[in-house]
Amino acid sequence: MSDAQVRIVTDGGVSLSPETIRALQIAVVPCLCKVGKQTFESNAETPLPVICQRAGAKGFETEPPVLGRFLDAYRSLGDAPAISIHPAHSLSKVGHVARLARAMVTPRRNVKLFEARTIDLGVSFLVEVAAQAAQEGMEQEQVMLLLRRLEDEKLSTLIVTDDISGMEQRLRRDGSAARLKGLLPMMQHLVMVDKTQGDLVLRAQGVGLAHALAKRQDVFAGIAPPTAVWVRQHGFDGLMPTVQTQLTALLQVQAWRAEAGAAGCPHLRGRYIEIIILPTPETVLQIKNFVRRMWRAFGPASANMPLKQ
Repeated sequence: MSDAQVRIVTDGGVSLSPETIRALQIAVVPCLCKVGKQTFESNAETPLPVICQRAGAKGFETEPPVLGRFLDAYRSLGDAPAISIHPAHSLSKVGHVARLARAMVTPRRNVKLFEARTIDLGVSFLVEVAAQAAQEGMEQEQVMLLLRRLEDEKLSTLIVTDDISGMEQRLRRDGSAARLKGLLPMMQHLVMVDKTQGDLVLRAQGVGLAHALAKRQDVFAGIAPPTAVWVRQHGFDGLMPTVQTQLTALLQVQAWRAEAGAAGCPHLRGRYIEIIILPTPETVLQIKNFVRRMWRAFGPASANMPLKQ
């Protein structure tokens, strides 16, 4: 891989390994991470996974980078074209700060903002794919088109949690969860990210939702298999083999990536299972090839064309 002409920027609230950050030349806007009474800086050298490992963290809170940190990061890129990838402002406070920073940079600094309609692991996935595409020589508008098409395809965010106290201010309720039952004991909550509106939706509440996840076929109705699944959980270790078996059959899962630990987003508390349904590696490659064909045929105008083939 050659050095990327397009730089990819994200924030310290996104979970990336130091090896990934170095190999893909990702610029990280530092933010503060609070673990109990301790405060750490999450940055390119010491990102969230390293902080959690060192602090033995089962839970933590991150603060969005201050505006000045964003501006410093953009200035450090010089005149190189860049794409700044963060959760949408409706999903996270960091998106709001990123919007302000992007509006304040001078026109000669070619920074485009991509507001991801997902959180945590979903943002990590988009950052990694964008950085890989940049390393492979894609231009800025090509990478933006790639990101939009990936989101439009199969990228979905699903969360089952015992505690929605961190989400209450951002939750929208659908018909199946009209009444909020957040304080009842043993209650679990099924939350999804609505990509059409870019917000968190409370889809269901009940006892034992995590164990009955694969039976909620209404949740997976809009997802066409085959898929890949990236899952992180805290407190459901014993349940994961069953979840993997059930979802593999339901979604024809071709690639499965699982990890345990604290989530890199401010919404999740207590026990949780966070599942991101992704395009398979083969689908990602198909989308990359499609973007290249569109670019060769139509140039920058292809970025504004309909995404369906």
